[in-house]
Amino acid sequence: MKKYSLTKNILVSSLQDEGVLLHADNSISKGFEVELLSSGLLEEDLTGPTSDNFFAKLSDLLTKLPNNFEGQIILNRKRVHGSEIPGFFSKLYFFEKVKKAEGYSHLSALLSELSMKPVALNKESWNELISGYFGPSVIEGIYPDVIWEKDAIKIKDKFVRVLSLTELPQLTWKGCLQPILKVLTNLLFLSKFLYQIEQRL
Repeated sequence: MKKYSLTKNILVSSLQDEGVLLHADNSISKGFEVELLSSGLLEEDLTGPTSDNFFAKLSDLLTKLPNNFEGQIILNRKRVHGSEIPGFFSKLYFFEKVKKAEGYSHLSALLSELSMKPVALNKESWNELISGYFGPSVIEGIYPDVIWEKDAIKIKDKFVRVLSLTELPQLTWKGCLQPILKVLTNLLFLSKFLYQIEQRL
């Protein structure tokens, strides 16, 4: 697996076409946006047979990804403004490295199997994602000057805090991200995964 920052990989990429990103090393990724599953589809607290079946299916589908599959998931959560009910709106972004832009998408097939209805990333959704790093002006196509200060990015009078997990939590499907999601602020959470079968002589 290449040693580079997930954030850097996103920031130095550009949307070439709907659902197609070009990276700095000229590699290509396919990108999708997905609405979170309705809470009514799974039991409260993810406890029950429906949730068990969902995560069992997810685990099985992950084992069917091709060798050397490289993907990335981003959870983008933003506070809802102008609403009588305070809260957050969340969206998932999925990326997978591909050899050709017109090639088959294993990730899209996996998400469709889970009834998550992936939609190819467009310019509007791409700017919405990048605005989590550079602020809301990006949505209008304006990229502000930024200053890196220790553990934060300074954009005018605002700061984007940058945190890294030095010790990953034990990956159990139920509740593995619960401590992170309890943080009451705008949030970008990035995770990368590589599926590789080791060949042994």
